[in-house]
Amino acid sequence: MSAKKNRVHDNVKRIGLLGIKPGVGVTHTGILLGEFLKERLGAKVAFVEKNYHGDVEHLGSTVYGLLDSRFTFRGIDFYPQNREEEIKKQKSGYDYLILDFGTQKKKNLKELDQCEKKVIIGTLNLWEWQEYLRAAEYYKENIEEETIEYMVSLGNEKLVSKIERKLKRRVCLLGPQFIGKKLSKEVEQFFYTLI
Repeated sequence: MSAKKNRVHDNVKRIGLLGIKPGVGVTHTGILLGEFLKERLGAKVAFVEKNYHGDVEHLGSTVYGLLDSRFTFRGIDFYPQNREEEIKKQKSGYDYLILDFGTQKKKNLKELDQCEKKVIIGTLNLWEWQEYLRAAEYYKENIEEETIEYMVSLGNEKLVSKIERKLKRRVCLLGPQFIGKKLSKEVEQFFYTLI
């Protein structure tokens, strides 16, 4: 299935983020990516929570006291609890939609495959690298491979190199990156590959 042929929004680039398990930094990475797109490109960005973890709703309630409604944080419009339909109705002129699919689920494959870029996120601790590799290989087999990018939020260079050799693809090590702060050069370069 070609992502370009199945775009839901003709002028909007969709970037899908998917974690191999809970807590690997999918939402955090999405916020960093949104800030990057807004600050570096001047893009209008929407972040859509496509899972039901409630992280975006929690962010809205923490920062603004809002529950279950759209809000803007650091120049990015956030839509909690799978509110992509609101965006379609508003004809809002977004340049990018960042779709947070949360943890890996087979039911997300069709919609994830419609994204122009997909980022598979995990961690590479000594006891987890094989789990990341299995998940990455599963997605390579089931969605359009040339549109997949790989990122790990934590790990070490040795394990990253090992995964890169096995996948025959680059894997970006996110490392400690903070919302509202300057990104590392490697992370900026990785984000440029998504646009």
